[in-house]
Amino acid sequence: MTKADTDLDALFTLPLAGFTAARNALVKRLKQSERSDEAAKVMALPKPSISAWAVNQLYWKHRNEFDRLLAAGAHASEAHAAQLTGKKADVRGALTARREAISVLLNLADGLLRAEGHSTSPETMRRIETTLETLSASSSFAEASVPGRLTDDVGPLGFESLTGLVPDVKPAPPAPSNANVKTAEQTLRKARTLADAAEKALKEATTQVKAKEKALRQAEERLAQAKAALQEAHRLVRDRSAAAESARKAVEDAERVVGSVR
Repeated sequence: MTKADTDLDALFTLPLAGFTAARNALVKRLKQSERSDEAAKVMALPKPSISAWAVNQLYWKHRNEFDRLLAAGAHASEAHAAQLTGKKADVRGALTARREAISVLLNLADGLLRAEGHSTSPETMRRIETTLETLSASSSFAEASVPGRLTDDVGPLGFESLTGLVPDVKPAPPAPSNANVKTAEQTLRKARTLADAAEKALKEATTQVKAKEKALRQAEERLAQAKAALQEAHRLVRDRSAAAESARKAVEDAERVVGSVR
């Protein structure tokens, strides 16, 4: 691991509020060391979302539990693939172990968020859970989804990820017709399983899109209401300012009258 990697890892271990300042300081040091390419990459890093930050903290502060989840996810994928090839495998037990590992990490995430004064809303916890599930089912990680350096949520699983759970189907060598039928039936079962999983992933993604669209509409409605309330407040200030000015002039007029009478 290079010093640049160490500095970058340290950046993602910080409290969320200190991320931007620390990132900019790292960029400055890299530029001073004439490492402009690295500085540009670091500068392009956005501040992590609250849910991504929580998953990063789980990786850095609770590595044993995090590694246990990844191992459980790998075991579940292997069991699933073995079952699809006709081998005996305890898929249910593997999935239960993965579910338990996720549950442990969610409890730890709740504590991390509360310790830093962040919200543990159902939406935040759901996003953390989705990211953990996706990471545990991935055989490899893209640059933007490396555990410990996340800047946004990961998942849900797409069709490309699901295909990795199914072994490649290679053409069978010439064989008696019964064997060919059996191979074709196995291939059909695998294809149906993959199609069902892809359909489920699509439904989950569609549900998330609808939920976000609803949240956006609600936010727009609240914004419109806030603007209307602000306009009403401005009108009220103008009216009361005019009334105050009239009252001030009335006091001045009355003082003049009193002075004349005296």
